[in-house]
This record gives sequence, C-alpha cells and structure tokens, in this order.
Amino acid sequence: MANSVWWRGRLTTLAWALVRLSLALFLALSLAVPALAATLPLVAIREVRALSPEKAAENPAVRIEVVVTCFVPGWNHLFVHDGSDGIAVAMSVKLCQSLPPLPPGTRVRVDGLAEAQPRPSAGLPPGTRVRVDGVAQPGGFAPSVTATGIEVLGVGASPSPRPLTAAELYSPALDCQWVEANIVVRTIGREEGRLVCDVEIEGARAQVFVWQTEPFEVPEWLAVERSLRLRGVAATVFNGRRQMTGRYFHVPGFASLHPAAELTQESAAPLHGIDELLRWGEGTQRQRVRVRGAVTAVFGGAGIFLRGAGGSLFVRSAKPPALAVGDLIEVEGYPELAEFAPNLRAVAISKLAAGLPSGPSSMSAETVLASQAHHDLLQVEGELIEIIGGRGRTTFVCRSGRNLFEAALENPLMPPGLIPGMTLRLTGICTMAPDPLGYIFTPIRLFTLQLRSPADLEVISRPPWWTARRILWLLAATASVAAFAAFWALALRRQVNAQTALIRTKVKRESILEERGRIARELHDTLEQELLGVNMLVDHAAARLTSAPGEKGVAHTLTLAAGMLRHCREESRTSIRDLRSVALEKLGLPAALDELLRPLAVLGHAQYSVTVSGSPRPLGHLVETALLRLAHEAVANAARHSHADHIGLDIAYEEGTVSLRVRDDGCGFTPHEAEAAAGHFGLRGMRERVRKIGAEMIIESAARLGTTVTITTPAP
Repeated sequence: MANSVWWRGRLTTLAWALVRLSLALFLALSLAVPALAATLPLVAIREVRALSPEKAAENPAVRIEVVVTCFVPGWNHLFVHDGSDGIAVAMSVKLCQSLPPLPPGTRVRVDGLAEAQPRPSAGLPPGTRVRVDGVAQPGGFAPSVTATGIEVLGVGASPSPRPLTAAELYSPALDCQWVEANIVVRTIGREEGRLVCDVEIEGARAQVFVWQTEPFEVPEWLAVERSLRLRGVAATVFNGRRQMTGRYFHVPGFASLHPAAELTQESAAPLHGIDELLRWGEGTQRQRVRVRGAVTAVFGGAGIFLRGAGGSLFVRSAKPPALAVGDLIEVEGYPELAEFAPNLRAVAISKLAAGLPSGPSSMSAETVLASQAHHDLLQVEGELIEIIGGRGRTTFVCRSGRNLFEAALENPLMPPGLIPGMTLRLTGICTMAPDPLGYIFTPIRLFTLQLRSPADLEVISRPPWWTARRILWLLAATASVAAFAAFWALALRRQVNAQTALIRTKVKRESILEERGRIARELHDTLEQELLGVNMLVDHAAARLTSAPGEKGVAHTLTLAAGMLRHCREESRTSIRDLRSVALEKLGLPAALDELLRPLAVLGHAQYSVTVSGSPRPLGHLVETALLRLAHEAVANAARHSHADHIGLDIAYEEGTVSLRVRDDGCGFTPHEAEAAAGHFGLRGMRERVRKIGAEMIIESAARLGTTVTITTPAP
C-alpha cells in the first residue's frame, strides 16, 4: 500500500514537470518562429510581388529558382518566371560579366516552341534555369529584385505563355508576364542592338523591342502591315506616382516572332504621286501604294528621303537596300499620318536606275516658312548663334533675317573651328514644325535642316571683329574713361573756380585802387586847379586893392572867386559821394535814392517821396552810380533853388529800359538860360553823365509850373 502511494506521488510530480516543459517549449517556439521567418529569404516571385512599397524598401532577402524569359543586354536586366509569375531582375555590370557560359552543346527552349543552341554572346538565353540571390526593391511601378549573385543551374522548361487580347493589354497585373499575342506591324525602326516596331493588337497600339546581341538582318517576313505571332515579356510605361501610362514588349530575338499565316503574293499596288497620298478620294492608310522618285538622303536605320512627282517624301524602312544619293527608286508600302505631311511605311524598295544627285533648292528662311518644302533637300544661309551637342548629335541654331532655325548633324564629331557669328551655308533635309495653335490647317512655326554629313556645312564668312562681347568691353572702357574725364573735369573746375575767386578778389582790389586813383586825379584836376584859380584871383584882387584902392573891378574879381569856391565845394561833395557807394551796393538803387536824397529835400523844407514800378533788377555799377548822381543833382537843385513844397522821384523798370523822373512844384526855370549862365555847372555835368551811360534826358520846366527831369537809359 505504501509503495503504491509513493509511485502515485512520483507520477504526479513527473506529469507536472512535463506540463511545465511543454509550456516553456511552446513559448520559446512562439518567439523564435517569427524571428526565424524574418531571416528566411523569399523563395517565390508571388511573395516578392505581394510586398508593399514600404516593405520592399526594407530590402528583404530573396532566393528564387526561375527560368529566364528575356535578357536585355543594353539595360543589364533579366526577366524571369517561376511558372506562376514573372519579375524583373536588375544586375550590375560586374555581375553580368561574371556569368558563366552554358556548357557546349546545351540546347534550350528558345520560345517554348523550338529548341536551339544558345549563342556564346547571348548572355542568358531564354529557357536557362538559374538561382537568383538578391534583395527586393520597391521598383518604379511594381516590386523587383536586385541580384547579388546568379547561379546557372542548366536548362529548364519555358513557362506557358499567357494569351493576350486587347481587353487585357493595359491591365497593370500583366507586368513582367510571359505572354502571347497576335499583332499587326505598323512601323519598323532600327536602333543599336534592337529593332523597334509599332504594332496593333486588335486595334490597340503598343511597342515591341526585339533584342539582338550581334549584328542582324531583318527577315523578309517581318514587314509593315504583316500579321505576326508574338511571344514576349509585357513591360510597363509608368509615371513618378507608380501609375501605368503605356505598354510595350521585350522579345528575345526574331525566334519569338512568327508569321501568323502563309504570305501570299499580292497584286501590284497603284502608282501615286507624292502629293496624292491620303488625299480625299485617294484611298486609306491600309491601301498599299507605290511611289517613284530620286533619293536625296539616306539615314541608316531610319529611312530614306526622295524627291518625286508632287514633292518630297520620307520613306520609313528598317532594311533599305544599298542606295546612293541620286538613284531613281520605286517604293511600295502604306501611307502613315505624320505631323505636317504623310510618310510612307515601306514594304519593298527597288532600285530602277542610277542617277546623278539633284542639287538642293536654295531659299531664305522666310521663303522656306512660306513654302511647302517639307522633307525636301534645301540650302539655306544663316548666321550661327549657338552650338548644342550631346548624344551623338550636334545642333546648330542659326538666324536668317528675323527667323531662327536649327540644323542637326547626326555625328559625334563636330566640324572644327565653328564659332558663333559665322555665316554658314547649310544643306539638308527640311522638316517643318507646325504651330500647335493651328487646329485644322497647320501653319508653319519653324523648321529644321537634317544635315547628311559634315560636308553639308560650309563656312561663308567669319564673324566680324565687333562682337557683342568686344562691344561690351569697349563700352566698359569708354565708360571708365568718361568717368575719369568727368572726375578730372570736376577737379579742374574746382581748381578753376578757386583761381577765378582769387582773380576776382585781385581785380576787385585793383578796381578799388584804380577808383581811388581816379578820384585823386579828379581832385587834382578839378579841386586843385579851381583852388589855384581862386588863389590867383584873390592875389590879383589884393594887388588891385594895394595899388588902386576903390577900384570897381575888385568886386567883380571877388564875385568870380566866390563862384569858383562854390563850384569846388560841389566837386568835392561829388567826389566824396562817389567814395560812399556802399549804400548803393548794400541797399540797391531804389533804397539808396531814398536814403541819400531824402536829407537834401528836408534841408530845402520840402516833402520827399519815392515811387517804384516794375520789378527792380541790377543794372550794373556804372549805370546805377550814374542814375544816383543824376537824381542827386536834380533833387539838390530843386531843394536849393525851386522853393518847392513837394519833391517826388519815380523810377520805372520796364522791359529793356529804366526811366528815372524827378518832379517838383517849385518856381521853375528856363533850362537853356540856366545852362548859359556863368558859374552854373550842374546841368552841363548832368548831360555829360547821361552821354556817358548812353541815356536820354528831357527837362520840362516853366515859371511857377514846377520842373520835371526825365532820364531814360537802356537796361543792360
């Protein structure tokens, strides 16, 4: 009994230990599995495509085994498929160069229909089974893979292509899928390493890139308006917001294109003139036509230009025969719409005869814009404005008159020695560019010349020495010289002004000295002589009195001496007044007439008034001094002799003249008798001063009617 109880206890303890251990293992596995899952690489394309852009940006590891559907050599891209989904794999250049070639003799399924031996230069041909190690990327449209290593596993089974219709053509989920579709070729163009075709799938438009890794020839069955069976990778055109904007296809070589039906011999197409294509009543784009003309230019991989009946034409052909400029050819194909005039998509080109090249049509830019010379061979002269180079193409921007145009040269080696400002003669194929605002009829906005070779560019004249840059330098130098000259003139003017001020001060000082000398001379010539005469008369009178007392002639002699003394007194006063010209300079003529002459009238017991009319203005020192002296003499005479009650002075400033009038209501006098009287020198002195300044003086006076003295002088 005791043993059974002991064993029961042991079993219970063991059971509880097992339960605790199970719980611990469960918790450990719950924590470890997510971490382990996070470190495990994604092994299916579907898992990568299901990542959101945010998750893909974390670059989770990827390890997938897939089959190559297309290798794009120019882009270092692989398109691969795992049987369910497709994806794009980006490779570095170093990784591409390190890929091992397939073993000799290996055969792969090129397009799922036929087996072929891969070419050594084909990189990873379709059907190659590889293991891709790398990381996921958000991609521009859908998640993709950036490879860090690729291991070639051998040959795998190509995926079954997904049938494609026009309804599914623009489905975003079709990206990177291996598809199959019936197409109709509309245009064929050739670029380096690939053929570019515009195709229709049940009326919907798309592009096809046929990749080749070595020089190739276009098969005869690949032509415009042919129905083909296509197998390739659906690729997507997208914008910066991860939105689909178009569809195109990567095709791994011509083996993935097959004629959809047996080619039948078609009847001969009708012959048309170039200007008859796509005209009213002349057929449609689907109608096959023939045109004839002479070759004017051949551009490899793009097409040829020919000149024929009705104008010039561009023939689009990816496989033109060996043609020379001037050859007469016949082209059979389909018209296609273009921006300015129809083009022709060639099906067959045959050479009819060899001919001489026809010369270009010489036109000015203005004539070209007014013509219908689209796709014609033209020769235009213009001034080179700018040279733009890049991507194996050099563009020359030129000006002819008021019009700009471009000339393009598909040549990475630009002709040497070309500089802006040269005058060029350019020969090339003219391509018109219509104005986008011309909705129905397309007016020409500008044109471009496509040069055929560097020989089509001829330098007529070099640019003139007077370029814009040199003119600017000359203007800058001229402005500097002008600024220096202005500064020098300003400095010289300041110096001249300073010297002029010194000279003016010196002249003024000399004038003062000269005036003092004049006064001294006048005092000498007048006052001293008069005093000498008086002295002689007095001596004579004294002698007469001594020798013959009571002589009547003595009285007469003394009377003459008294008159001469009065005259000397007046002369001395006049000279003193000439020295006191400060009042005239400080106050002006009207104020000086009032200040200096009013005391004279007051001494004569007369009322004095000054009237000014007009606008006072400076008259010059000589004229103002003379008028002041004349007025002084007239007022002094009136105050001393006329016994007037009122003396008035009127000064009138008129245009060109100044009039001074002194009038009184005194006793009056007879002017000619006063001038003739002995000992009266005042009126004669007044007339001398009037003549000195070129003025005119009129004296009107009569007994008991007062006196009026009018002086009129020209104003300087």
